[in-house]
Amino acid sequence: MSSHRKVAVITGSASGIGLALATTLVTNGWAVVLLDLNQDEGVRQARKLGPHALFCQCDVSSYQSQAKAFRLAWDEHGRVDAFVANAGIQDKASVYALRHKSGGIDDVPPAPNLICTDINLKGVIYGVQLAIHFMRYNSTPGGKIVLMGSIAGVVPDPTFPEYSSTKAAVINFARAVARPLRIKENISVNVVCPDAVPTKLDPPEFHAAVGADALTSTETVVSAFLEFLEEQGDSRRYACALECSQDRLIVLKEPEVGNGKISLRSASHIPSEAPKMPALISCGYPVGKEHRFDLDYYKNTFMPKAFNFYKPMGMSGYEIIEYKPRKGQESPWSAQVYMYWASVDHFNAAMENGGHDLDAEIMVYSDVEPDTISGDIAANAI
Repeated sequence: MSSHRKVAVITGSASGIGLALATTLVTNGWAVVLLDLNQDEGVRQARKLGPHALFCQCDVSSYQSQAKAFRLAWDEHGRVDAFVANAGIQDKASVYALRHKSGGIDDVPPAPNLICTDINLKGVIYGVQLAIHFMRYNSTPGGKIVLMGSIAGVVPDPTFPEYSSTKAAVINFARAVARPLRIKENISVNVVCPDAVPTKLDPPEFHAAVGADALTSTETVVSAFLEFLEEQGDSRRYACALECSQDRLIVLKEPEVGNGKISLRSASHIPSEAPKMPALISCGYPVGKEHRFDLDYYKNTFMPKAFNFYKPMGMSGYEIIEYKPRKGQESPWSAQVYMYWASVDHFNAAMENGGHDLDAEIMVYSDVEPDTISGDIAANAI
């Protein structure tokens, strides 16, 4: 069965923020698949939402359980347009082991219960991998993934160190996978980071300590998810962390590093000098036809257009080196260019996915030196 509605799979959606988001999406014309451990509440809420809501009991810490849920969503609707990894819990054990503080050297604490990590982090990674798989088979491949982070992933809470760590990891995970998924899979990945929200996740004493004036409403968090889910076309953001604070949505900047480019190279494995990729570009002229190369168009229109197109894919600049005459002609017919890229992988991905939308063919010779590329070679290649 193929649904005419866009389909969102939402974890932790039998209550709280997940349910509020699901309710809004159904109102906005989506179909939703609710994933939650709470069977009774999930069934009840799906019935309340009507025929465009489906419930599947799911333990997100189990890959098999999530895979079964995604398969159900696909079998029911024939598409998965969005995945929202909302399910989460707080620490279920204290790493501080205070009960063993005075028990003597032989009173070794037991291994901590890390179910918080299993749900908040492993469950997110499981869900993202499954979403990628099913989104590849949409009629138009691709989709949107939005992860639930937290301000505790930016400013850690010493009361909940495991929870804070998982949310920091979720933010970095989103930023790490966002660029390749945008380039290779047409999938946008973003993360929502609420401040304190009065849900059942926290005890009332916690909300009282924060203060009513500093609490963030569920509606504000839902609006952040909607921003990402409703974005269309080239305006879609990726690798964006959006803080929800009171009634405000604030883009969180990536953290600064201490040693500039050196630190960035160490973190992202970008070479000291971006590779120079020699390329021959023929501005869309058909083979066998006589054309004079339009130098002004090439310099002032085509290459700026190509650069703007490839910049989000990792292109950082270019140099026009020289112009080559076409075989048997005196007038130039193409240009030789150095194209600068963040990495070879960025370059290869861009060449695989991008060139069809430009009004030119890009002939790449990355395995030979520029001065060995002749007009004859390029003419024969075309």
